[in-house]
Amino acid sequence: GDSPQILAWLIIAETMAYFFTSTAQCM
Repeated sequence: GDSPQILAWLIIAETMAYFFTSTAQCM
C-alpha cells in the first residue's frame, strides 16, 4: 500500500516553506 510517511513529509515541507516565505516577507 501507500506509505503515509511520504505524505507527512510533503505536508511538513510545504508548511515549513510557507512559514519561511511569510517570515522572509515580514522582514
